Amino acid sequence: MNNAASFKMYYTVDYMDIIDIVFVTRKSESSVWIMYLGRERRESRSRYFDTFEDAKQSLIDSVSKKIEYCDREMVILKNRLERLSNLKSDI
Repeated sequence: MNNAASFKMYYTVDYMDIIDIVFVTRKSESSVWIMYLGRERRESRSRYFDTFEDAKQSLIDSVSKKIEYCDREMVILKNRLERLSNLKSDI
């Protein structure tokens, strides 16, 4: 399947924690051309990397950002819960 005209890149899917190998015939800053599949643009959920380590770090960074977001959201929700628990009727 791989020939001299193509080279290996690593493709990540954030929401599934997948790193897959694809064979690319050429690439630019905004696009890669996948062997047998035609042109495919780079998008936030479709990311290509030259090395496995870069692909892995991208997934680690993505999960870390989600954890930070959830931590901030947890603080907000705990504050809301405390405010609601302390509500008193004015009647």
